[in-house]
Amino acid sequence: MVKPQPTPAERARGALLAFAAGNALGLPAQDLGTAAAIAERYPDGLGDIDRRDTAASPWDDDVALALLLGDELLQPAVDLRRLARRWIEWARDDGRGIGPRTRRARDHSAHEGTPAGPDGTATNGAVSRCLPVALATLS
Repeated sequence: MVKPQPTPAERARGALLAFAAGNALGLPAQDLGTAAAIAERYPDGLGDIDRRDTAASPWDDDVALALLLGDELLQPAVDLRRLARRWIEWARDDGRGIGPRTRRARDHSAHEGTPAGPDGTATNGAVSRCLPVALATLS
């Protein structure tokens, strides 16, 4: 029997689900800083999801902003200003997990209307938004 191959849409859903699950698994260790601190807190490793979500906020900024980006990339015409507004609205209404640099960049974008952060720096949070871009560019 030949195993059916998943469609690109099914693969994309699977990748986003794996991203969200991996993010949820790693959240408890996010602020511990070093491998030693993580090993001390979790001597047997992170094996279970330590639920940090609430009814109002099922995920943190990494997943929320990636999903908003993915949704924008599905639109017939991508509008980066609309995306920025959606990110700003999410951060204002929820914002769970947003760090100080992302918050400053969000505030700058909200007030100045430009995407550049005030100090030109970035954090690894942008890496979280790579998956929807990669999925959107698959042929």
